Amino acid sequence: TQSRSSAASDVYKRQNEYLPPLGKVSMGYLSALAILIFAIKLNKSRNDMSEYCASLIGLSVILLYLCSYFLGPYYQLISDLNTFVLLIIICAFGYVLSKIYETRIVAFISLIGGTLAPIFLISIINNAPFLYLSFSLLICIGAAVIAFSIRWQLLAQISFILSIGLVEFVLLQAHTSEAITAVILVHLFFYKMCVNLYFQWFTFKSNRQNCLIQLCVSLAFMLVTLEQVSSSSQQYGFLLLFNAFLAAAVFLFCQITRLKSLINKDFKIIALLVSGFFTGTALLILISIDLLSLVWGIEGLILLYLGLRFNFYNVRIAVSYTHLTLPTIYSV
Repeated sequence: TQSRSSAASDVYKRQNEYLPPLGKVSMGYLSALAILIFAIKLNKSRNDMSEYCASLIGLSVILLYLCSYFLGPYYQLISDLNTFVLLIIICAFGYVLSKIYETRIVAFISLIGGTLAPIFLISIINNAPFLYLSFSLLICIGAAVIAFSIRWQLLAQISFILSIGLVEFVLLQAHTSEAITAVILVHLFFYKMCVNLYFQWFTFKSNRQNCLIQLCVSLAFMLVTLEQVSSSSQQYGFLLLFNAFLAAAVFLFCQITRLKSLINKDFKIIALLVSGFFTGTALLILISIDLLSLVWGIEGLILLYLGLRFNFYNVRIAVSYTHLTLPTIYSV
């Protein structure tokens, strides 16, 4: 046993002596490319082995991510910025492969690897957290597009969860001097979630209960993250009013254009409720306590009128319950 272990250690020492770090990384990249080429050729010649070929393609993408880690943070052969660009290329390459061969496993690996691998790039995370967040936004958008292209809704839901986690992680690293950038990115992530939710609900007819849960989580995400990036409560309130205006503009656009008959009625109801939600929360922050009940009453009457005017039964019920319970909660 001792002789075998000593022989193994001798082999390891010789490998370290004759194969420098760059050679090891190069061998890893060549191995990944060889596996990828083999999988592509096998997929062309044997259609019955498509699942096996998809696994091999996924393995090659994993090896590319690992080699990039050893090339950058581990051996420090290239800078963190160059490693970051390399990871972007690998992620885009993985998305292209998943689109061409319609492989779920490759799309999943590209999403997870593309969003989590840059975390090991300490200088990027510490010095340019919003660059990483912008890159993650593009990855999540790409994952949503691939999910609908290969009709795999789970990938879109994973992208939804990752979006929330990444934003919260980066905001812990963010600097107050970049608050405007943070506000813009938070809005982009939120509306990316809304577009993703729209296609799940109305285009692909996903489970409505899951879609409603995602909608509630998205609204809670918006409230929490906007408060984190706002410099004052007044700015926070005006940002909520801005989003209420956007939701109301979407609702009015659906009513006054020729698209009125083409857009689902549930979508209009959701836009109206979201606008009322943001408006009520903003008023809670901006309006004086003495005038709060009066303003809430006026908002309730407006929503009731809109619900009656456009025959939105769910809006009338939601407004009634909300304005019956709010005074009780407020008095407590």
